[in-house]
Amino acid sequence: MLERSKITAKRNLSELRTRIDILKRQKAIIATCLSEDILTIPEISLEEKYGLFSEQLEALDVSDKLCFCRALIKDLSNLEGLRSPLRDTDIPVPAGSHGKIAFIRNNYNDLALKKLSAAVPHSKSVQKSNFEDCCEAVASGECEFAVIPVENTSDGKMFGFYSLIDRYELRICAVCSIESDDLSKTVRYALVGRNFISDEVEKLCSKKPRTFEFSLLKSRLEEIDEIISAVSLCSSKVLRVSSVEHAYDSEMTKFYFSCSLSRATELDVLTVYLQLEHPQYDPIGIYREL
Repeated sequence: MLERSKITAKRNLSELRTRIDILKRQKAIIATCLSEDILTIPEISLEEKYGLFSEQLEALDVSDKLCFCRALIKDLSNLEGLRSPLRDTDIPVPAGSHGKIAFIRNNYNDLALKKLSAAVPHSKSVQKSNFEDCCEAVASGECEFAVIPVENTSDGKMFGFYSLIDRYELRICAVCSIESDDLSKTVRYALVGRNFISDEVEKLCSKKPRTFEFSLLKSRLEEIDEIISAVSLCSSKVLRVSSVEHAYDSEMTKFYFSCSLSRATELDVLTVYLQLEHPQYDPIGIYREL
């Protein structure tokens, strides 16, 4: 009798899961059709269209929001004013700075420079006295890139260097890891520039997975779970979420997301979602490891 009850319960659960999947697909179709209709409404902003979509669809969840984003990116004319690391690669490089890489000379920095300069045609190193000067050299147009440390095995993410990336509006283009002589410590270095993507990095290590990094300033932890779900639904995986308390507001926390990208086409969907749902989000870089 007990065994028969178990079989019946298992069959009922299977049927229930099937029905739930059907309802999810039906809801996705409704969300997509509603999105396409709302996006044709003239003379209202994209933010107003997104607000109207949110009002019209009851019990809105992250998968519904992504349906709107997917409908949106079908027509690139809708994307005016929205940023994507895959598209924003056209910040001009000042004449005379091509291939110049700012760095600080020491044994480990030299090794990182050697690895990262492989992705820069006709590279030329420019020695600086500190990492802030390295970032300033890129921001001012003296150099095209800089080499700075961003993570190590003892401290994790090095937020002081991320604050330099943020302050000088730089992007991570590539990374490499350097081990200490006794193998007790590993430091990750970043090649930073003004654009998101280096074509040479793409050619050099196109078979290696891409990583997308971005940051968000939040006061509510529950929103982080939704973002992680959005990343997953966009065929990506959250590798790490790091956080640091905001320097001027103890109630706010800055979260740093590192995500592996398995399908580049879904990056536009994810970045559109982040901009509509979390306007304060900041893309840090899209890169491969050398």
